[in-house]
Amino acid sequence: MNLKSKSISSNLRRHIIICEWNYRAKLIYQELRNNFKRRQVPIVVIADIEDEPIKNDNNLFFIKGAVEEETLREANIKRAKTVVILGDENLDDTSRDAKVALSTLTVENTYRQVYTIVELADERYFELCQKAHADRIIVAGSNFRSHLVSRAIINNGISDLVSYILTEQSKNQFYQIPVSSFYEGCSFVNVLVQMRRYHQGTIIAIFEASSGKLVTNPKSDYELQKEDYLIVMTRNKSYFSRLCI
Repeated sequence: MNLKSKSISSNLRRHIIICEWNYRAKLIYQELRNNFKRRQVPIVVIADIEDEPIKNDNNLFFIKGAVEEETLREANIKRAKTVVILGDENLDDTSRDAKVALSTLTVENTYRQVYTIVELADERYFELCQKAHADRIIVAGSNFRSHLVSRAIINNGISDLVSYILTEQSKNQFYQIPVSSFYEGCSFVNVLVQMRRYHQGTIIAIFEASSGKLVTNPKSDYELQKEDYLIVMTRNKSYFSRLCI
């Protein structure tokens, strides 16, 4: 028997269904609630967990159970705007992606017209999810997937661009590398130029150790500290793979 946190009205429409619940699902939820246009959008979570994942949100509904035709109909899928299919963190990458592919087939067979966003850990199941008619397939490192899923819900164009950058086709990889003593005290713009000129790397963000925050698009005069980390996008795997943590 599927347990529901609160009654889901048959009039519920243009809502978002999130299949599975993990720490990335929570990040997606937080990004949506922090977005002015999506702050009040109804969200239905379908997950085989013991309790409602978010309390004190009248626009969040919880259905305990697997992603099946029954639970999807309870979630009023025929009136939903988007279905997000996430990975089960209790499984290894291969089993997790296989389960995602199966859930995608179930969603598409239940209601083909709904817009589906699928999260994969590896590209091996990309083609299968395409054949299952997923509308958006996101393959990226775990730190980026939740943000890309949120962007896909809010703005498809941006997620398309970033997803392509992260695919095998583009040959780009992201590395998190420590700021060496050589770069300590240097301005961001100087290190940016050196990384690009000598190593074909583009610094897209800095992990600031002092605050524990990720600084994107830093100011030109940002002064690098020894404890900071650089988030670098590059095709030069041979050089950066030796430096990454």
